[in-house]
Amino acid sequence: MVIAIVVHTVHLRALRRLETLRVRDRILTAELSAAMDAVKKSEARVIKLNAELEQRVIERTSELIVSQERNRTLHNELNHVARVSTMGELAASLADLVRMAEKLRIPSPGSNPD
Repeated sequence: MVIAIVVHTVHLRALRRLETLRVRDRILTAELSAAMDAVKKSEARVIKLNAELEQRVIERTSELIVSQERNRTLHNELNHVARVSTMGELAASLADLVRMAEKLRIPSPGSNPD
């Protein structure tokens, strides 16, 4: 009879322990499920942010290409203006020299003196 009581007591303790483990298992399963849902949401957010960033990179690259082309055009125009300005200054200097030569009546090379 004592053995039966001891066996019954051990059996009851095992059943309580088993129930405690089942409850703990349900809690851990729920927590794991919630954590997995959070990870999935985070992954989706990262994918979305990555796509947005990629789009911004494409747009900015396009803007930089347009800006670079505009800068190249402006640089070429500025160089052209500088060349034309230099040629104008040279032409003005030559015109001054020609006027001075005419005032001094210095014959220009290759012309026949009178």
